Amino acid sequence: MPMGNFQGGSLALVEPGLVLDLRQGDFVVFRSYDISHFNLDYIGHRASLVLHSDQGMETWKRSQNHWGHNIYLRYLQEEDGS
Repeated sequence: MPMGNFQGGSLALVEPGLVLDLRQGDFVVFRSYDISHFNLDYIGHRASLVLHSDQGMETWKRSQNHWGHNIYLRYLQEEDGS
């Protein structure tokens, strides 16, 4: 669910080939572990409310959904103390 004063930032769902122009208050439900997704560029101030299940978080903790190699993602594991 997008929030803020912005233009752009559409939600792209790769495998189904969809680009969704969501407005403030709109929401979409999908299995994020099955569908690669990202937001397109935007202008202004934008935030997103993202909900997930406990199972989804456990999967993230194990593999970072295969994004652990990304230089822009810093995942802090409980054991590393940082």
